[in-house]
Amino acid sequence: MIHMDEKYVNNLNDILDKIDYIYILKNIRGIWDFTDPWFDFDGMLSVLEYLKIPNQESIKLLYMGIPANLSELSKELGKESIDNMVESGIWYYDEGFVKTNNLIVLVYQGIKILTEINPHFNTCINRNTDVYIGIDSLRLAENIQFKRNSVVLDLCSGTGIQGLLAARSAKKVISVEINPATVNVTKFNVALNELNDLIDVRLGDLYTVIKVDEKFDFIYANPPFIPMIDDVEYPICGAGGEDGLIVLKQIVEQLDKHLKDGGQSIIFCQCIGDAKHVFFNEFLEEYSQKYNYRINCVIKERLPYEFQLELLTELTGKFNNNFDEIKFKGKMKDIYDSMGATYLYTLLYKISKSKGFDTGVSILNQSNQWDLNSKSEFLGTVSISEDKNSFELNLNKDRVGFVDSEAKDIISLLLKGYKVAEIADELYEKYKNDEKYLKYKKAAFICSILDTCSKLEQLGVIRQVEVI
Repeated sequence: MIHMDEKYVNNLNDILDKIDYIYILKNIRGIWDFTDPWFDFDGMLSVLEYLKIPNQESIKLLYMGIPANLSELSKELGKESIDNMVESGIWYYDEGFVKTNNLIVLVYQGIKILTEINPHFNTCINRNTDVYIGIDSLRLAENIQFKRNSVVLDLCSGTGIQGLLAARSAKKVISVEINPATVNVTKFNVALNELNDLIDVRLGDLYTVIKVDEKFDFIYANPPFIPMIDDVEYPICGAGGEDGLIVLKQIVEQLDKHLKDGGQSIIFCQCIGDAKHVFFNEFLEEYSQKYNYRINCVIKERLPYEFQLELLTELTGKFNNNFDEIKFKGKMKDIYDSMGATYLYTLLYKISKSKGFDTGVSILNQSNQWDLNSKSEFLGTVSISEDKNSFELNLNKDRVGFVDSEAKDIISLLLKGYKVAEIADELYEKYKNDEKYLKYKKAAFICSILDTCSKLEQLGVIRQVEVI
């Protein structure tokens, strides 16, 4: 656990200033600096070494978690600065090297964020993370509202990223986090960005640390939402109970007590459903009618649960010794089947407290609507001709694009009238030993086919004619 002390905060800020950390990362990453603070590990390492950036030992340690040679790092930072980092609990000494206690500093929209290393990176030493920034954190961060002098509540705050962004225009922000180890990092990040006067970090379970008279213009939440059984280890920041809704429902049920008139709650989450419905929306529809709320639901993505289960199994295996993959998959499948769930939806909700609007849940669906039982109708004469390493796709003799061999096979089977599920069966037998597909097995074929069908529809080559 890191030690929250002004001395250590100032020391880290001095280090970042000394090596021009933010300036260098911003200019290396370019447009990606505004969208995602994470990076392709091997690619970024190559860039840093190729550009011969000064203070490489410091930057690699701070940004990627790569151990630094003590002698070289001392030349860049000075021994006192390193000692302070070690005393803070962020770094430690190990036989002539300085290593990180799984903590690095990311930069997002100019904000400095101390967080744990991405569990997928080979420098990660604790995959069961307490402090987390993922794609869900970022999608919510993109939707922080900027309203001067607003009062903001950030639930399940984690690193504090949402509250840090909201503080740019807010009069007051309260960030709530249940995990003591995470709260320490949240407080460190608030001080690191010099926002102590605006952000109040509280240790507690959701609204239990909120006073009755505290009302908010905005309530943000990126809660744990992963459907997860109880008998395996999974990070507290992710597990949301068997249906994934334990924390999510608690947040929504008390919104009316804590939102001001005209206030809004914005929540990013994932929820299970079937081919046509998000199950959680039934709960929200009832809530909307009861309390007179307008709810906007943006469906960002819809993944077949088989694919989601492959991903979840791989990730859960990283957190558990002697992990029984078959048993885990069987239990999770039984849960999905018992609820009639066939898809995992990625969702962004805006829940508005205003009597001037119509109530109910309105949906903006941005997800791929192709289904396992979908067939296609071609909107013209299609031909495919070989062109060096790819294939030229033509519609009525006009070229519309280029496809790879896998997409060519998908198109060929669509022309024969195959359903998506039948194409998956056929191509799995053809490609199952290909290195590209070993990781996710048949689920990868399903997602690839659905994605290809959607792209072909966008090009005006086919349209979906049947979903049973």
